[in-house]
Amino acid sequence: MLVLGISGGWDAAHAPLDPREHLRLEVWSHDSAAVLLERGELTAGIEEERLTRVKHTGHRPIEAIRFCCEHAGVQLSEVDLIACATQEQGFDLVVANATAKRPEVAECHVGARSFIRSVLARELGTQIEASRLRFVEHHLCHAVSAFALSGFENALVVTLDGEGDGAAGTVYEGRREQMKRLRWIPRDNSLGNFYVHITRLLGFRPRDEFKIMGLAPYGDPARFRPLFEELLVLEREGLYRLRTDKLPLILRLCAPRRAHEPIAAIHQDVAASLQEAIERAAMHMLRHFRAASGLDKLCLAGGVAQNCALTGMIERSGLFEDIFVCPASHDAGCAIGAAFSAYWETPARRPPRRSGAGGAPSVYLGSDIAPEHIEPALDRWSPVLHWRRCSEVTETAAELLASGSVVGWVQGRSEFGPRALGNRSILADPRPVANRERINAMVKKRESFRPFAPSVPVECAHVYFEIPQGKRYPYMAIVVRVRSEQRAVLGAVTHVDGTARLQTVSRGCNERYWRLLQEFGKRTGVPVLLNTSFNNNREPIVNSVNDGIVSFLTTSLDYLIVGDYVVSRASPMLASLPGMALEIPPHLQLREVWQYDYKERRHVRRHVITNNHTDKVYLRTHEVISEAVYTVLAGAAQGARLGPLLSKVLEEDRPSLLKKLLALWQERLICVQPLAEPRPVS
Repeated sequence: MLVLGISGGWDAAHAPLDPREHLRLEVWSHDSAAVLLERGELTAGIEEERLTRVKHTGHRPIEAIRFCCEHAGVQLSEVDLIACATQEQGFDLVVANATAKRPEVAECHVGARSFIRSVLARELGTQIEASRLRFVEHHLCHAVSAFALSGFENALVVTLDGEGDGAAGTVYEGRREQMKRLRWIPRDNSLGNFYVHITRLLGFRPRDEFKIMGLAPYGDPARFRPLFEELLVLEREGLYRLRTDKLPLILRLCAPRRAHEPIAAIHQDVAASLQEAIERAAMHMLRHFRAASGLDKLCLAGGVAQNCALTGMIERSGLFEDIFVCPASHDAGCAIGAAFSAYWETPARRPPRRSGAGGAPSVYLGSDIAPEHIEPALDRWSPVLHWRRCSEVTETAAELLASGSVVGWVQGRSEFGPRALGNRSILADPRPVANRERINAMVKKRESFRPFAPSVPVECAHVYFEIPQGKRYPYMAIVVRVRSEQRAVLGAVTHVDGTARLQTVSRGCNERYWRLLQEFGKRTGVPVLLNTSFNNNREPIVNSVNDGIVSFLTTSLDYLIVGDYVVSRASPMLASLPGMALEIPPHLQLREVWQYDYKERRHVRRHVITNNHTDKVYLRTHEVISEAVYTVLAGAAQGARLGPLLSKVLEEDRPSLLKKLLALWQERLICVQPLAEPRPVS
């Protein structure tokens, strides 16, 4: 039996030329994804952002669906069930309202099933019977995603996030394939939204909550503890109540920080108080349900479960014998829960079991790096790249890392979920403290207070971290303490409070990465690597060989290692840019706009690169560019070579224009591709 799970929105990524052609729902969503179950086993899964290169996209996951079907070698018509991570009645109302508001649209739908069937038929050329569609409520998807992957026979299952289908969290009792709901948490008491409120106050964007988690250990929670106890009130039976009406009290003590302003001690203390308040509320609820249910195992999912400082505190409390945090606790993981929930309702179902080697389900579910495709991809970039094939690539990589190089590492199938776990990673020596600042400067461009994570073979993890021997932490989902005698050794991955967001690696789960750790250990005496996701701060984690090349060329990484190939630069990118082709990414557009200039007190014409639509876009874009840059990019709209376009610019202006174009590429506001035909592979 084949079951496709889908999460995210259902609007197209780009509006049709004629707005009367198709119905748009214009409902906010994010992290669209698709996964495939084959006979109850999770065999494929990918987030739409990895394929479209639009970070956190919430548009319909057509490319992700297509990937899952191609991986299984089937057409969508051969899939038995299609499970959507949303409540059907609520979606019916959304479709009905959109239809009523847009009488000019040719399509008319009576509900969710009609709309989805129309979308799939139009996008994938397949007519789907309404009976093959299933709908699963948002928090049930979160709960099932964690419980199904945990391998536990019985467990308490808790979901916490901002909100979804009207709720901000749930508590379930999971027994085999049965889920019994014990509590429904209304969105008025959303811990996730509370975290977002304070995140904004501290000068960060929504979805930057992980930054506050990294900032919290620098602060003193006692400073604002009384205030946060007023804001988040604990009640009987594990209940808590969020007093949003008292949020303005914070403004009396801490003025809002603007994004460009420095972070002061008061901001650190607010972050520490917030983190402590969230932990206090979560533990209050968990203690109640641990006693009431008698269940000694815990599963966690939802956006709040990505707070690995919280999950680490829960584990260290000893309240539960074992805990499992879903490796895709964000909304993309709802695709997993929808698929399993639909599958469990079928007569052909089989009990869930651990699908990965080494006792943990595999998250390596995405696109594979096929060896025969690597060299042709590299060859396209031959003017700017050198590469060589290595028979023992792990040994070569270990030598480079031990000598101080920072490496982009692209291997095998990409990971499903927000963490790079050794197949789409940036790797470095974890010992020098300076490597934190170095990696931030060369690629991440992120705040200095945010820690990097360590990877270590599971066999020796207990030597460096305060964990039982053989204990597995495969997903970077739980913060653990670094042993006091190892904190100076692991300077680049030990946070200010002596903790680390740990990934243990087993040979059966990821042999090549495990071997690399072992080889690095042979050369340095420390079989640990700094591991962070292979991307800059403007793009999703790299997926394809070409994604890796682009990220390598637009950062200061020392080497790219993809498959068995070690790649370095052949020439400066700036000098090679005139021989490349430019284009605007499909989700952006060039525009001339009139804006009011408050200094000049008049409207002025400006040239901008901007989003071509405003809904479901994680990073709003409105980049003002010069007229010269606009002229060149307008001429490059069809992928023309840059060189001839430079004739439209004065010669003395060309160096600065090339630097600006390179900066726009680094920000992923333009695309650059080589024009040279690839040479035949010998």
